[in-house]
Amino acid sequence: MLTLDIFASILAGLGLFFVGTKGIAANLGQLAGRSLRQWVARSTGNYAMSAAIGTLAGALVQSTNAITV
Repeated sequence: MLTLDIFASILAGLGLFFVGTKGIAANLGQLAGRSLRQWVARSTGNYAMSAAIGTLAGALVQSTNAITV
């Protein structure tokens, strides 16, 4: 019985996580303007530029996390 409760809790938690992620993605999509979408489309059209922007964004996020901790 205990394993069934744990399994149900994990499934419920994952369900809430995915619903929240979908809601955030929808709201951020509305929040982002046309110019941001066009910039992302232009920036990710080239493989090298995509890698550079991804690396820069990852470094920025990691440094921000390091500062807040």
